[in-house]
Amino acid sequence: MLCSPSEAAHYARVLLSGYPNANPTDPQYYLTNVVAVLTRYEHDIVFAGCQATGIPASHPTFLPTAGEIGNWLERKSAERAKSEHYAG
Repeated sequence: MLCSPSEAAHYARVLLSGYPNANPTDPQYYLTNVVAVLTRYEHDIVFAGCQATGIPASHPTFLPTAGEIGNWLERKSAERAKSEHYAG
Protein backbone atom coordinates (compact mmCIF):
# COMPACT_ATOMS: atom_id res chain seq x y z
CA MET A 1 0.00 0.00 0.00
CA LEU A 2 1.28 3.45 -0.86
CA CYS A 3 2.27 5.78 1.93
CA SER A 4 -0.62 8.09 2.80
CA PRO A 5 -0.10 11.88 2.92
CA SER A 6 -0.40 11.91 6.72
CA GLU A 7 2.11 9.06 7.08
CA ALA A 8 4.41 10.74 4.58
CA ALA A 9 4.26 14.00 6.56
CA HIS A 10 5.21 12.12 9.71
CA TYR A 11 8.10 10.30 8.01
CA ALA A 12 9.32 13.52 6.38
CA ARG A 13 9.61 15.07 9.85
CA VAL A 14 11.36 11.91 11.12
CA LEU A 15 13.81 12.15 8.24
CA LEU A 16 14.44 15.85 8.85
CA SER A 17 15.05 15.17 12.55
CA GLY A 18 17.91 12.86 11.54
CA TYR A 19 19.82 15.95 10.46
CA PRO A 20 19.97 18.14 13.58
CA ASN A 21 22.14 20.75 11.89
CA ALA A 22 19.94 20.94 8.80
CA ASN A 23 18.57 24.34 8.03
CA PRO A 24 16.57 24.24 4.80
CA THR A 25 15.98 27.68 3.35
CA ASP A 26 12.24 27.11 3.49
CA PRO A 27 11.47 24.17 5.80
CA GLN A 28 7.77 24.02 4.91
CA TYR A 29 8.53 23.95 1.20
CA TYR A 30 11.16 21.24 1.75
CA LEU A 31 8.73 19.10 3.77
CA THR A 32 5.97 19.59 1.18
CA ASN A 33 8.30 18.38 -1.58
CA VAL A 34 9.50 15.41 0.45
CA VAL A 35 5.90 14.43 1.30
CA ALA A 36 5.03 14.53 -2.41
CA VAL A 37 7.89 12.13 -3.12
CA LEU A 38 7.14 9.78 -0.22
CA THR A 39 3.50 9.31 -1.21
CA ARG A 40 4.62 7.67 -4.47
CA TYR A 41 6.15 4.68 -2.67
CA GLU A 42 5.04 1.73 -0.57
CA HIS A 43 4.69 2.42 3.13
CA ASP A 44 7.31 -0.09 4.27
CA ILE A 45 9.91 1.23 1.82
CA VAL A 46 9.28 4.78 3.06
CA PHE A 47 9.50 3.58 6.66
CA ALA A 48 12.84 1.90 5.99
CA GLY A 49 14.15 4.94 4.14
CA CYS A 50 13.40 7.33 6.96
CA GLN A 51 15.13 5.24 9.63
CA ALA A 52 18.73 6.00 10.63
CA THR A 53 19.97 3.04 8.57
CA GLY A 54 18.15 4.21 5.43
CA ILE A 55 18.49 7.51 3.62
CA PRO A 56 20.48 9.19 6.45
CA ALA A 57 23.09 6.44 6.19
CA SER A 58 23.39 7.13 2.46
CA HIS A 59 23.56 10.90 2.97
CA PRO A 60 25.21 11.24 6.38
CA THR A 61 26.42 14.82 6.18
CA PHE A 62 23.95 16.89 4.20
CA LEU A 63 20.17 16.95 4.12
CA PRO A 64 19.17 15.09 0.94
CA THR A 65 17.15 16.81 -1.73
CA ALA A 66 13.68 15.54 -2.61
CA GLY A 67 15.24 14.11 -5.78
CA GLU A 68 17.89 12.20 -3.84
CA ILE A 69 15.19 10.82 -1.55
CA GLY A 70 13.19 9.73 -4.59
CA ASN A 71 16.26 8.09 -6.12
CA TRP A 72 16.94 6.11 -2.93
CA LEU A 73 13.32 4.96 -2.71
CA GLU A 74 13.28 4.09 -6.41
CA ARG A 75 16.38 1.90 -5.99
CA LYS A 76 14.82 0.08 -3.04
CA SER A 77 11.57 -0.40 -4.96
CA ALA A 78 13.48 -1.82 -7.93
CA GLU A 79 15.46 -4.14 -5.64
CA ARG A 80 12.22 -5.41 -4.14
CA ALA A 81 10.59 -5.93 -7.53
CA LYS A 82 13.64 -7.86 -8.71
CA SER A 83 13.70 -10.09 -5.64
CA GLU A 84 9.95 -10.73 -5.89
CA HIS A 85 10.35 -11.59 -9.56
CA TYR A 86 13.00 -14.18 -8.80
CA ALA A 87 11.17 -15.49 -5.73
CA GLY A 88 7.92 -15.97 -7.66
